[in-house]
Amino acid sequence: MTAATDAFDALYASVEDARCQVRIGREVIAEALCSGLDVIRENTDLGQVGTVKATVRLLSADEPEGGIANGTLIEIQQNGATDWVKARSGARYTVGGTTRLTLEAVNE
Repeated sequence: MTAATDAFDALYASVEDARCQVRIGREVIAEALCSGLDVIRENTDLGQVGTVKATVRLLSADEPEGGIANGTLIEIQQNGATDWVKARSGARYTVGGTTRLTLEAVNE
């Protein structure tokens, strides 16, 4: 265990509102942290564009084999919610056994 994984475990145990699940394909990571998902629709010259403002933190050991690459489609379900929100991994940072994903909107 590192200081980062200890801090993740302590935050997960104490702040229920920050808990979420992450789904990548058929694999679900049951213990992750999310500060909240903001889905924002903006009108531009090219039409309406949706943006997602969020970061997700999880234990690196819980990532699927090969990790979560930038551009990977993931779904997030916040604690107490019934719906899954789609997003893409836009950037990732791994330190001390924890991974932080910065999320972007899915443009389909």
